[in-house]
Formats: sequence, structure tokens, C-alpha cells
Amino acid sequence: MGVSTDAILCWGIDLGEETPWADKAEELGFDPDDPEDFFAFVFCGVEKPKEAWVEGGENENYSAYWKARREALKAYGVELVTHCSYDYPMHILAISASETRANRGYTQTITSFEVNPEWSPKLKEACEKLGIDPEDGQWVLCSLWG
Repeated sequence: MGVSTDAILCWGIDLGEETPWADKAEELGFDPDDPEDFFAFVFCGVEKPKEAWVEGGENENYSAYWKARREALKAYGVELVTHCSYDYPMHILAISASETRANRGYTQTITSFEVNPEWSPKLKEACEKLGIDPEDGQWVLCSLWG
């Protein structure tokens, strides 16, 4: 088993090791170190079912939740991009449509660095929903080792 390194280019806000959503997540009963459920709830109103597991695996409600969560976050268009490594994660709050990845050993052609005029208001809206001071987005190049 080898080590994979990916290059990631996206437009957003580099949060580094910070978790500026932590206070709001805890306030609402979410684990700030596992923000996907919190983001789905805050951005899209998708709630995790109370009884997620039954003997022998996931229940139907949980499987439906995962599907709804993925679709809702994709439609919302803002995501948390993990970089650095999975053991020591750092984060970028990014516009989903801007993300480009190049896996180790492969190249990725970038045809434009144009910023869609809808991205900035969407990123600022996401910041406000998370309780983060809105910042201007920028192109961020990073790597993920894992």
C-alpha cells in the first residue's frame, strides 16, 4: 500500500487548523471535529436521524440521510475541503464548483482562473450561517497526503 498525495486547487477561504464553526456546532449539539452533519443541517436543514444504527448495520433512515446529505450539500455548493493530511487536517471553506484535484502521478489542466460572480455572495452567506466573520475568497493551492 502506497502513499497518495493530491494537489487541490479551489476558490475559498483558507481556515488552516482553525475550526471557527466549533462554538456554533457545540451550541446546536454537533461534534465540531466531525462537521459534515453540522454543515448539512446549517446549510441545508438536513437532520441526522435519531436512531442511526440497528443490529447488523445502518437502518433505512440512516442510508436515506446520507444520500440526502450528499445531494443537499452538492446543491448548496459550498464545502469543507480537507488538506495537509487526514491525521492532521487543515481546512478550506470552498466553492464546490471551483475545486480541481490532481492525483499523484497525474496532471490537471486549468483552463481559466475566472471567478464566477455568484461565488463571493455564496461564500459570505455560508460564513454567516456558520457564525464565521465573512472574508473574501481567493484561489488556494494545497496538497493532501493520505
